[in-house]
Amino acid sequence: MDETTKITNKVLKKRKANRIASIVCLAVVGVLILTTILLAVIPISTGVRFVNTPDQIYLKIGSTIYQVERGDERTGEDFDKIWSAYQAACNPTVITTIFGGYAGAGMTANHSNNTNSFANLATDTTFAVTFYWKDNQTMINANGSTFTYMSGSYENTNPTYFREAHFAVTNENVVQDSRVLLRTSTNTTSSSTQFYYTGVANYFGLYNVLNQMVEDGKFTPA
Repeated sequence: MDETTKITNKVLKKRKANRIASIVCLAVVGVLILTTILLAVIPISTGVRFVNTPDQIYLKIGSTIYQVERGDERTGEDFDKIWSAYQAACNPTVITTIFGGYAGAGMTANHSNNTNSFANLATDTTFAVTFYWKDNQTMINANGSTFTYMSGSYENTNPTYFREAHFAVTNENVVQDSRVLLRTSTNTTSSSTQFYYTGVANYFGLYNVLNQMVEDGKFTPA
């Protein structure tokens, strides 16, 4: 093999190696881009979620109220807007949770020895939101298992049922801890409870949806 042939072979081998390296780099970059896109669109549950969609939603701000019902001819569209905004508030994308510093956060079911009142959640600038179900709902843990709790030294393993979930919505555009108070089926007339869910959510979008309904004149005096 003469010297020219040797040089030519070396050049060809180098070009081939460079081509392979370029293909590998492009593949890695493609995977990174695809991963970033997926992280930016795939939702992850960080807020309080419910197994079933509520049947009705009660809203109050200041001294005005508005009640919407799922599937109702007059208020059903508003119900869907509210429920969609709530779902969005509780289901940010994976990348949002990573950069927001709350990756791994999510819903927790709780029982407290002290009572928490939901009687005065509404103010002139804060919405009180109540989800209502016609049938009993079972309180669950984040993994879907039935919630149990300690009562003194005794573990209560009986299901805890509720029909109402109460929480406040402010105009703060921040991700924050959210507490959703549950009116249990054994405490149907009280405005306080020992049972609640906690989660992480940003209710600013939901606030804007509700505030638009106020501006549209859909809220009436209580």
